[in-house]
Amino acid sequence: MDLNIASAVFGLLGAMLGAGVSIATTAMSNNAQVRNARQERVGRVVDAQRETYINFLSQGDLFLDLARELSAVLDTGAHEGDSRADATFMRYSAEWTKFVVNCAAVQISGPPDVANSANQLRLKIGAWSELIDRRYTDGKRWRGHDEAVDAARMSAREARAEFIHHAQSWLTQPKWSDS
Repeated sequence: MDLNIASAVFGLLGAMLGAGVSIATTAMSNNAQVRNARQERVGRVVDAQRETYINFLSQGDLFLDLARELSAVLDTGAHEGDSRADATFMRYSAEWTKFVVNCAAVQISGPPDVANSANQLRLKIGAWSELIDRRYTDGKRWRGHDEAVDAARMSAREARAEFIHHAQSWLTQPKWSDS
């Protein structure tokens, strides 16, 4: 009988050990799957943010190209009411709206440093744009116009560089840990 009890005890211990190992292996496998799923989701979010940032910068660059085009048209003596100036101004205005919408997308997708620098870029480009708008509606340059436009342009370039710095910093830093 002692041999039967010992066999039963060892059999029970073996079954418990086997079950414990099986449970531990399953838990480790589940944790790895959860970790991989989290990393994949973070990767998708970062990819979406990258795309949003690229769209924002591209839209801003397109708007600035149209701002330069409108300025060149105004340099020919055209002003509000001239068909070429009005057509360029309409395209320029439509691109501004798209730029603002793209800025909102960046502000929503974050993080705060990137969102704030996107807003600063929007404000700086907006200040430059207001000078061009004023020239369009006034039909002429005013005293200090060229200096104001140059300063606004430089400020927008600096804000663009700052946005790129924040976006690149965010996109290249690790977003998860393996623990």
